[in-house]
Amino acid sequence: VPKDLIESTLFGHERGAFTGATERHKGSFEQADGGTIFLDEIGELDISLQPKLLRGLESREIKRVGGDRTIPVN
Repeated sequence: VPKDLIESTLFGHERGAFTGATERHKGSFEQADGGTIFLDEIGELDISLQPKLLRGLESREIKRVGGDRTIPVN
């Protein structure tokens, strides 16, 4: 996944969050809610995204790109 789209792919995005975001998109965390998500090569993620990923794993809450509310995930 390209570096610019990985955050949207993992956490989803709201309509209008960026150019081309014409509708709300559920990310991998929401899609895997209640199941399993396999994260490979985490060390290769951009350093600015790693704290967001850790926060989501620890608190079990995510925030979509362009969103202002947290979404509980399990």
